Amino acid sequence: MAELYRGKIIGAQGFEKIVAIKKILPHLTDQEAFVRAFIDEARLAAFLQHPNIVQIYDFGEMGDTYFISMEYLAGVDLKSVLKKSREQAKPLKLALSLFYILPQICYGLQYAHNLKDFSGRPLSIIHRDLGPQNIFITYSGEIKLIDFGIAKASSHDATTYVGSLKGKLAYMSPEQASGKEIDYRSDLFALGILLYELATGQRLYTGESQTILAKAGNADFIPPEQVKQGLPASLYTMINKALHKDPALRYQSAEQMRLDLEACAQELAVRVSRGQMAAYMHELFREEAAAEEKALKEAGLAVMP
Repeated sequence: MAELYRGKIIGAQGFEKIVAIKKILPHLTDQEAFVRAFIDEARLAAFLQHPNIVQIYDFGEMGDTYFISMEYLAGVDLKSVLKKSREQAKPLKLALSLFYILPQICYGLQYAHNLKDFSGRPLSIIHRDLGPQNIFITYSGEIKLIDFGIAKASSHDATTYVGSLKGKLAYMSPEQASGKEIDYRSDLFALGILLYELATGQRLYTGESQTILAKAGNADFIPPEQVKQGLPASLYTMINKALHKDPALRYQSAEQMRLDLEACAQELAVRVSRGQMAAYMHELFREEAAAEEKALKEAGLAVMP
């Protein structure tokens, strides 16, 4: 529903800041539902101020369209990382995927799920579209949760009615796939799907859309123990808990999952850092990172040394 541009904020005394500008597509500007969704995204994102969530700077109207000015991130999404890693036969190590990327996302989700408005009322934000395409990794190793475009909040105008579906089928919780009322634990199921896929190297659900929808609605998947043997027992326990069909028997917070991931890392004596993530990204995307830097310079948007 939108297109992205590089841009620069210019202020007094030579102040400059590189930004990304998200603008609603021209042919959608006269469609009220799309415009309202775009505005709702901006309103909701304005509350989100966390190092693991892309930051929104400004929202405005120009001519007959709307735009959002946001934090500029040089990098790619996790889906692209996994695709490139397969193409180059340079797999993303479990240490980085499970004990660096996922804990960072847990931090961001925990913040969003517990955020309150300026009056102290819970916003009850649910991302609803948590998947590899919405986890962004910068070339410097930062992990950012992006695109709250279909997020649900208690103060949100764009209500999702029972029976309607929003989000990627392959990363839906059973209640979301069944069109039932959802809460933040739906996001935790999606996080469990990521944990499953990163740990086993296999998709949780496969098949045509209708097949995936049916499987998702029943939480019908092959147990991780049968897909990949040799993983720590504590990891299998975590995956199965995160993917329980009954929300009451899942993790009850992203913080709980993060603490279990950290305990598992300690059990395995694994230590990971942003520097290791950055090194892997530059190994995998050396040409892309160089092209990004060149494009910034040619556009006069290069960061001052």
